[in-house]
Amino acid sequence: MGAHLARLEMKICISEFLRRILFEIPPGRPEKSRDAVEDTDPNDPTAAKPERWRGAVLLDSAALDVPVIMNNRHLGLYDHAFGTDPRQWTAVSPIAQLASRTAPMLAVCSSRRRESCGQADRFAAKASGLGGQVRVLREDLSHMEINATLGAASDYTSQVDAFLQSLR
Repeated sequence: MGAHLARLEMKICISEFLRRILFEIPPGRPEKSRDAVEDTDPNDPTAAKPERWRGAVLLDSAALDVPVIMNNRHLGLYDHAFGTDPRQWTAVSPIAQLASRTAPMLAVCSSRRRESCGQADRFAAKASGLGGQVRVLREDLSHMEINATLGAASDYTSQVDAFLQSLR
């Protein structure tokens, strides 16, 4: 798979994961597509049906466990992003919302950032306990380098490509 295609698929996976976890699927509610093509008459046998979510690549996520971040010393940007209400922190926290088996995920984390891999490890452990599969890929890269170098010829890109290929 070409590096450009890997980046495109990765961005689609990340966007889908964040949309599903943070915006569309409140706990205890069934999934419902908001895509115009898919929001057709559910009784129409010719209506377009959404494809099952295959997996996601998480790139050095800084907010997998929002309550832990907010209850400890943190950058001010988190206050702006998540506010001061602990109920909201839980509502937008991927680890808190993880309640059933998910599609496979590859969680890339920076071994240079103090809490990056710790959050990824906790997320993977919870997913595993629910029957899911999350692999943590530790990279000796900065947060910016994780984003900027994906797609360049490297073992890192090869591992992300292999994960994406495994989802087919």
